[in-house]
Amino acid sequence: MTLAPPLDTAEHLRLLHRLGLDAATPEHDAHAAELRHKACQIDPASAHRLTALINIFLPDGRQHFIGMSQPEDTQEPLERTMQPGWGFCSTFLTRQLALVLADVRDMPRSASNPVVARLGILTYSGAPLIYRPDHTGHGLVLGAVCYVGPAPMDATTRQESLTVIKAFRDQVMTRAYTHAARATP
Repeated sequence: MTLAPPLDTAEHLRLLHRLGLDAATPEHDAHAAELRHKACQIDPASAHRLTALINIFLPDGRQHFIGMSQPEDTQEPLERTMQPGWGFCSTFLTRQLALVLADVRDMPRSASNPVVARLGILTYSGAPLIYRPDHTGHGLVLGAVCYVGPAPMDATTRQESLTVIKAFRDQVMTRAYTHAARATP
């Protein structure tokens, strides 16, 4: 599968709207909470510190968290928008495969990402949200689902993390396709 060329701004925003992925909603936050709950079961030692996100890439390059679930005792909640190039989700603009970094510092390119120093992110599990209108062939990366944490995860949990993040990605895209089908006259 290859990635489709990006859409112009208006087309991109219309597509996100049609799929129900254009705005933060309590429903998206609840779905992120489901992911956080599943991720916490994988690595109970760091469970109380994990954050789960449904992240959409905006045409101007910014990332918008339409779904977010953070620990209740979070001192500084994340904002809903993140700069281009921050975090690890933006790697999916050129990468189509899910990514699990048990310790982001193990990869020099990841270790130098601004979220490591500024937000204290040391673990990442994510998968791209790829829109395939014909469910095969070319796809357009719309964003990603991920969970992050301030402590490295046990490396033995990588496969389980990969399974969970991919299944959650599939659930988000199924809901998006269902939303679009209901909205189509």
